[in-house]
Amino acid sequence: MGAAATWFSSALPTLSEDQQTWAGLKTLLLEQYGRRDTPDEVVAQLLRRRKWHRESYVEYAAALRVMSKGVRIEEATMITAFTNGIDDWARGLVRVSNPRTLTEAANQATRLCGDGGQRGRMEFDHKRGKTYLGKRGPDQGGDYDNRYGPNKHDSNGKRRREAVECWSCHEFGHYARFCPKRKERENDGQQGNGEGM
Repeated sequence: MGAAATWFSSALPTLSEDQQTWAGLKTLLLEQYGRRDTPDEVVAQLLRRRKWHRESYVEYAAALRVMSKGVRIEEATMITAFTNGIDDWARGLVRVSNPRTLTEAANQATRLCGDGGQRGRMEFDHKRGKTYLGKRGPDQGGDYDNRYGPNKHDSNGKRRREAVECWSCHEFGHYARFCPKRKERENDGQQGNGEGM
């Protein structure tokens, strides 16, 4: 109470009657000495804080330290707040490594999950549909594309006309819906039934 009591005794004569109420005194004390949260309020704030998208793990840990400045909080609580604020994938990796300090948890998260707290490109390469274009041997013909089997597509991803096989007449170069033999058969059937008008 020392500093606040000294301030109050020196400031009391200069305060107006409106400022001498409890609400006015509280406002002046908060302006002079700032707000002090209880340890429970600080822990609740730490547990609500989440890591931002572009924030690195080390920056996130430093922000948690700044939030807890002036309040004594156990290191285990700080680690819990850190792991609660990161994504599930990184959380599992950090918890398995069993860090003892917040700094150690941030360093392990950076080491295990990559710089900047972003998942590495390796994790997503399998989802991007990367194709492996390999060369066949000289006795095996043309190139092979692992997305389509034998390379039946041109550079634009469209099927080459000469590689298309008609399932109706089993000839190459056209689809069944454009098959000339199929159209001939359909026309022959329509002319011969005699029914109609």
